[in-house]
Amino acid sequence: MTRMKFIHTADLHLDRPFSHVYGLPEQFHETLNRLNHQMVSRIVDCCLHEQCDFLLIAGDTFHQSLSSIHVQTFFLEQLTRLKEAGIPVVLSFGNHDYYTADRYWFDWPDNVLLFDSAEVTTKRLTTRSGETVAISGFSYDERWLAEGKLAQFPPRVSGADYHIGFYHGEQSDEQPYAPFAIREMQSKGYDYWGLGHIHQPQVLSDAPPIVYPGTPQGRTRKESAAKGVLVVDITPERTVFDWQDVALTGWLEVPVDTSSAESKNDVLLAIIDSCLARLSEGKVMFVTATLQGLKQEWLATILAEKKGLLAFLKQEIFSESRQQVVLVALETEAPEEELLLTGITQEVIDELSRGYATQEVYQQLTKDLMQQPLLAANLQIDRRLVTESLAQAVQLLREKIADKKEV
Repeated sequence: MTRMKFIHTADLHLDRPFSHVYGLPEQFHETLNRLNHQMVSRIVDCCLHEQCDFLLIAGDTFHQSLSSIHVQTFFLEQLTRLKEAGIPVVLSFGNHDYYTADRYWFDWPDNVLLFDSAEVTTKRLTTRSGETVAISGFSYDERWLAEGKLAQFPPRVSGADYHIGFYHGEQSDEQPYAPFAIREMQSKGYDYWGLGHIHQPQVLSDAPPIVYPGTPQGRTRKESAAKGVLVVDITPERTVFDWQDVALTGWLEVPVDTSSAESKNDVLLAIIDSCLARLSEGKVMFVTATLQGLKQEWLATILAEKKGLLAFLKQEIFSESRQQVVLVALETEAPEEELLLTGITQEVIDELSRGYATQEVYQQLTKDLMQQPLLAANLQIDRRLVTESLAQAVQLLREKIADKKEV
């Protein structure tokens, strides 16, 4: 019986810092850099343990198109570990690390099947047990690819036991990231589609499997759903895949019940205890604490001193957890009637936010900022940025209204 096993990953963003991690010793940031590297080492370990036929990386290995010589050296060392074990690496480049040959200091090991063109190409490899695998894909050669690429993908090729497609992009045709349609992928007759670009793990189709593995180690609060890498096992009769956790960090939303607190000091202790209860062996946990049941008379004070409270609590929790728990955000949750001024309802705030929710309106409002070359080169205004910015603005507005009501 023919059989193929491989690991599918994407969006490693190897040189990307962790978001909202500040106010901590410099050596801890060095620790986080090491954890980024250790995550990649664990992916390689997983390939070796599973005796995979190949490793598939669907774009954005690096967070930026010009990665440092230090990061390049480390990554190529890991690829060489796989070479020594006879495991090929199938590698493409995404919108963050779009490919330019002269940005790399070293030659790629000869076990790497490198997709270095925006034109779709098909390469072949042979598994340990002798099955032939056709793999079709492409790379970004600039920051954006406005047109979809599926028309360039061939139908399932003859003479191969398996055919894999891999694709860095998203379904929405509103974004310049190689938009695609699931139906068109299904029509190609492939055995598996390995996706990249979306950082949350998602299964878009079971027949055939069309899957985003998600980023294996989240760098921001919105990446708390990270599951790891996909171990894919395929025979002609069935396809089995599952996530293997390789992360050394995690992101948590922690509710803090303050309803029984009799003093503000009790509130502090409740926050500390709730965060320390989320210790996870072998992982650094980044925590957002949300105060629930907070007495109205303390709300304005906590909002006014939020920055100082966060700095204090961050140090206390970091120290007591032996550098394993990092408080990254402190939020309040209060009944709507306590937060809003007379005549300003949640519906009013929602209506205001909807007026700015389109990408076109957002770009119009930020056009002066985007005249700055540095911002224009590094800030991508897309749907997710608009949504996140508006959500943060609404939260800030609610807090400001609550603060004003107390005056």
